[in-house]
Amino acid sequence: MPAAWAAIFLMSLIGGCAPQPSLAPTQAPPTAMPPIETTENLIAALSLATGESVPVKGDAPPQFGVTGEIIKVAGEPVAVYAFPDSASRATAQSEIDPQRLTFLGQPLAEWQHPRIWGVGRLLVVYDGSQGGTFLLLSGLLGDPLPAETLTPGQDEPYPPAVSAAIGALAQARGVDPGQIELLSYSAATWPDGCLGLSSGGDACAPGDVQGWQVNLKVDGVKFELRTDDLGQRVRWRR
Repeated sequence: MPAAWAAIFLMSLIGGCAPQPSLAPTQAPPTAMPPIETTENLIAALSLATGESVPVKGDAPPQFGVTGEIIKVAGEPVAVYAFPDSASRATAQSEIDPQRLTFLGQPLAEWQHPRIWGVGRLLVVYDGSQGGTFLLLSGLLGDPLPAETLTPGQDEPYPPAVSAAIGALAQARGVDPGQIELLSYSAATWPDGCLGLSSGGDACAPGDVQGWQVNLKVDGVKFELRTDDLGQRVRWRR
């Protein structure tokens, strides 16, 4: 065999023995979570966020002109009301008065201090005081309906921030929390991480902070306290 043909024949043998690139299909990217429009979407998002199942535990109190369900989120009951479409949900949401806790002028008698979110076709109501549950729902659903100034009654629970404010003032004044009178509390937006009350050398993180203004009285003296939304930060002018 001529030398040239021998070289070509040898190269063809080497090429035939070389490993071939894999033709196996690549794995498809994970499917994105759909936006929250329905109760099923909400349950799926909560399950993904918590790593736990979110069971439906029965019917919610009749409100807003539609039927609802109670789901359990980290052991806490959350009421979910599904409307035919997002437009009808938005119309119903516009009829809620978060200050007087009424819908179409009728009291939302089943709840004490509810947080209400509107998203997609849903109105979601949480009437508990667990900060973790509130943060989880807010992380998925955005900000709840604004709570206007509320005059406290005899019933609890108050928002967690109110209890934190009472406890902080009681400790500072050296009194029992039961001696502190709660005058009123209202949702507020503070301009920075110091809640608008810098004390000299504080490094205050810029940016709005959602929280509460809490008006208290002890020993005949009134105090205006400021908190973040869960009461992890409490400040007042001393």
